[in-house]
Amino acid sequence: MQLKEFVSVLSYIDKVINENNLPNLYQELINLLNQAQSSPSPENSAQLLQKKEQIEQLQTEIQPKGWDFLKLKLFEDYGADKFIGIKAKKALESIFEKYQADPAGAAQQVQEILNNLTNFNQTTKNLLSNMTNLATQGGEELEKGKQLLQLVFDKDSSVETLNDLEKYSKEWRIILLAFSRLTKDPAEESKIFSIQKGSPLVVDLALAVLVAKAIGIVVKELLSIYEKILSLRKLNLEIEKLQLENASLGMKQDEEKLLDGNVERIVGVLMEKFSNKLEGTNDTKEVNTALVKAIDLIYRFIDNGGRVDISEEDGSTDSLQMQLADKYKKIEMLEGSLEKRKLLQAKTIKTDSSDKKEEIVK
Repeated sequence: MQLKEFVSVLSYIDKVINENNLPNLYQELINLLNQAQSSPSPENSAQLLQKKEQIEQLQTEIQPKGWDFLKLKLFEDYGADKFIGIKAKKALESIFEKYQADPAGAAQQVQEILNNLTNFNQTTKNLLSNMTNLATQGGEELEKGKQLLQLVFDKDSSVETLNDLEKYSKEWRIILLAFSRLTKDPAEESKIFSIQKGSPLVVDLALAVLVAKAIGIVVKELLSIYEKILSLRKLNLEIEKLQLENASLGMKQDEEKLLDGNVERIVGVLMEKFSNKLEGTNDTKEVNTALVKAIDLIYRFIDNGGRVDISEEDGSTDSLQMQLADKYKKIEMLEGSLEKRKLLQAKTIKTDSSDKKEEIVK
């Protein structure tokens, strides 16, 4: 899936909600329902019916028409049909049928729709703002001077909800802006090349070569740090098994120190490597600060199960792409070993608990 289709769907949603003042119409309907509850009269009933019919007519008019299967599926998968179109119209009709003798009950149901619509509208605006600047380059071939960076949204970094999508689009925009400032490549040249929808979600970014390489260097360093942190966590499990709480707390603090210290070191390496790009500028401090935040975000992404790969034409064994692949293999082994220890420890705790219960019974 190309991002342009998704951006097109988001643009349509944003347009029909805001140009038609859809939230305001629902709020007016709620006000009329409350009036019908507190001051029932033929006049209030007529105004209420008119407002309901106005919204239903609008929902019919803004139902997407002439869209292909892909765009309609994106529209529905995004959840827009709950607020826009025939499905939203039927939802309103259902409320009035169920609560025809209870205006207050109907008002509560419509208020819930309005609350969800308001959140949905804001999420759409945020996504549209973040993604419009990452509009796909539109071709099947990678542009000259670009390199692919692949993001795999797996495990705890998976994209399951609109909030997840909004969160990661914002975070990766921050990351790309920071590295673009480092290499002095225009941030707007960073594009989404393709999206492979599924589980996990896979996104290929087409970036300026220096931006991709700089991120690749950082990922390699972070994976080395992550290996050490996984080893610390493995040791921490053993300490917890021995119920040495103070030592366990110390291990967690060591993990934080290890990460913080290395982030500063990695930033220093980058600033030196790309010092020629920063010569004659006054934004060295700002770039440093932006990189610290960006690197921390990349680490959190990896720690949550995400994966960042770089694609290189050079397939030699010492290429950055192959070095990252080797790091991921080692990490998978460490994560597997750590998970086994967690399961074994949980089983041991459960067995010990059962034995204690038996002793009490005796």
